[in-house]
Amino acid sequence: MRSHVLANFAVTPALAFLCFVAIRGVSGIQVCRNSENQQPLLLDEEEDEEPGCLKVTPYSDAGLFSLATLSWLNSILSIGAKRPLELKDIPLVAPKDRAKANFKVLNSNWEKMKAENTSTQPSLAWTLLKSFWKEAAINAIFAGVTTLVSYVGPYMISYFVDYLSGIETYPHEGYVLAGIFFVAKLVETFTTRQWYLGVDILGMHVRSALTAMVYQKGLRLSSLARQSHTSGEIVNYMAIDVQRVGDYSWYLHDMWMLPLQIILALAILYKNVGIASIATLVATIISIVVT
Repeated sequence: MRSHVLANFAVTPALAFLCFVAIRGVSGIQVCRNSENQQPLLLDEEEDEEPGCLKVTPYSDAGLFSLATLSWLNSILSIGAKRPLELKDIPLVAPKDRAKANFKVLNSNWEKMKAENTSTQPSLAWTLLKSFWKEAAINAIFAGVTTLVSYVGPYMISYFVDYLSGIETYPHEGYVLAGIFFVAKLVETFTTRQWYLGVDILGMHVRSALTAMVYQKGLRLSSLARQSHTSGEIVNYMAIDVQRVGDYSWYLHDMWMLPLQIILALAILYKNVGIASIATLVATIISIVVT
């Protein structure tokens, strides 16, 4: 018994020293909440970001020229050309593109639609359209311009063939035709890149908002509801079903782009081959119906 008392008395200074070091160490550590994987999926609305801890993507404050040429990617590309990219090299997305902001918009519209019509469940598709229609409209502009300028070449090809055959309608026609081809292809390149980037961002917003909504719903399930909706099913909703809804942004504009493309193609055919283009129209309609 006496030996135990002496042993406890001997280790008391060591324990006191370890406690002092631990307290000094904890108080001296500056924790950056947004570094690593410490950022929660859902944050309180009153919770602010800690300054000095974030490295936000240059896309958030890029200028018009940088957005048009995608030169805001140069800093990341230059690092990747020198060595393999690491996690610390990848900046965070802009605050407006994060799950918190997108979930807030989607959940707000969802609650408004529930309040307007309490008898039925709100339409998720209509809620998504109401929440992200501005981004979809901007993408529609780029998609429409891309479709129009992509038919400039087929429309002007007959004039180019006539010029090469020696038929010159006006002076310097060759330079004019070459300039039109060049400008059309340049505009098509710019608008296509912006269209694809916008579609990716739109899909990211939809996926992040839906994932956060499903996650919040899973936290609120009662014990009885969890018996019919297991954790595996909830994870499956976020990993597969939400991904499918987000991928629909790639096909969102096909509903109006396909008729526009058919009309432009038939107009070019009618200009070059005349009434024979009706056969192409019939074949196109049959192929669409069969497909």
